[in-house]
Amino acid sequence: MKLPDPNTQQILNHCYIDPEKPDVYVLCFYDARFMNHSEEPAVVNGQSENGVYADVAARDIQEGEELTFNYKTGDLDYYRKFNLVAPT
Repeated sequence: MKLPDPNTQQILNHCYIDPEKPDVYVLCFYDARFMNHSEEPAVVNGQSENGVYADVAARDIQEGEELTFNYKTGDLDYYRKFNLVAPT
């Protein structure tokens, strides 16, 4: 199956190439792609008020404060990417 060119371009505009697998494109559809890592994140995985999966505030977030997320909870490959030993 081949996507029409405009759709293919749209997807490629939002992908990055896995540095360890140059033939693999990673496409992130959620807002975490705009967030940096923190051990004490402002945003966590949760559910919205209507029960839909969503990123939700972990605490009060101040105006202008950076939105952060704990990569360990959202990326199964976190430890390999950062050359860390996963806890056992």
